[in-house]
Amino acid sequence: MTDSAWQVIQEILADKRKYSLWVILNAPLYLTKTGCQWRQMLNDLPPWRFCYSYFWKLCNDGTWERLNKALVERRGQKAKREALTSVGVVDSQSVKCSEWGVVPKGYDGHKKVNGHKRHIIGDKSGLY
Repeated sequence: MTDSAWQVIQEILADKRKYSLWVILNAPLYLTKTGCQWRQMLNDLPPWRFCYSYFWKLCNDGTWERLNKALVERRGQKAKREALTSVGVVDSQSVKCSEWGVVPKGYDGHKKVNGHKRHIIGDKSGLY
């Protein structure tokens, strides 16, 4: 996390905690970057259960979305363009799976793959 991004986040979530807020918010970013599971987080971070519950609290009350919006707007202002995204690129991926579970399995006729299809959208500056 950059220092400028941290300043924006600190303004929104300023209060006292047992663990540094910077370290707590780096936990989900670490998971996203490495692809590891919550239980496999580094020992340098707070306990995984603490980070997990904190992350879901921030998601459920809308704080995580507000943080993302503030950082995207700040990045747009810094680049001297509109604060909000105006162009997006959509991509998808077919993922093979053989299990039948809660999520129904589909079929991608073009790639001839049984499984799930996932989508992502990114803006012109590379944010997802």
